[in-house]
Amino acid sequence: MMLKRLFAVFWARNKEFLRDRAAMGWNLIFPFLIVAGFAFAFTGGPAPMYKVGVYGPMPKGGFFATDYVKFFAVKNLDTTIVKVERHQLDLLLDTTHQRYWVNSKSPHGYFLEKLLHDSPQAGYRKQVVSGRQIRYVDWLIAGVIGMNVMFSALYGVGYVIVRYRKNGVLKRLKATPLSAIEFLTAQVASRLWLILAVAAVVLFGTKKLRNIGGDLGGAVHKFRKSMKEGEEKAAQQSEKLDDKTTGTTIEGEATHEKDEKDKV
Repeated sequence: MMLKRLFAVFWARNKEFLRDRAAMGWNLIFPFLIVAGFAFAFTGGPAPMYKVGVYGPMPKGGFFATDYVKFFAVKNLDTTIVKVERHQLDLLLDTTHQRYWVNSKSPHGYFLEKLLHDSPQAGYRKQVVSGRQIRYVDWLIAGVIGMNVMFSALYGVGYVIVRYRKNGVLKRLKATPLSAIEFLTAQVASRLWLILAVAAVVLFGTKKLRNIGGDLGGAVHKFRKSMKEGEEKAAQQSEKLDDKTTGTTIEGEATHEKDEKDKV
């Protein structure tokens, strides 16, 4: 009968969680809001600076004197190649063996490769790598799930037991056949199952939400860009209209003076 009592407490604890609006909001709605907010805040135009890793001696001049490009020395070649695959590094140069690595899907890498070919260091051999870009929000989601698991375990077991003691629930349980071990086991099992379920919902649910947040941020960026271009076009048209009006006025005045001279 131990399993029957344990399952009864387990099922009651699950119902208590589903009826607790604060717990539902903290475990389900709050992670979605964090992911959507960061996806919107950190989505925009490309970074203004390019990053190039250099394995070996750092040359001077030519490509290595390019403005707005950050060159830094690397020690582990294999680890840095993985960064090129994940779009964390735009270009990797091996000055010792005259070769370089670039991601075939990276716009920054394509631009730097063109600059390299047009520089005195054009003899480097190309090593192509490929990989999906890891966005900031992809790094964020792991921390959000970890935070959710940590607080769910803390407040879902420890805080609930303290609340039961404060409300006198634990005293009433002494009058039942339920032992302390059965009660604690049911609490931990219930919270463990709920944590796994919520983590799965957050992980797979925010996959679509991350794309929506990124698309929303990109749309806002394009809207601002189009507004800026519209203002510039309006200013140019206004300047042309002013120039045309000024020219017409000057021509009219000259014609008027010529007519007066002819009359005289």
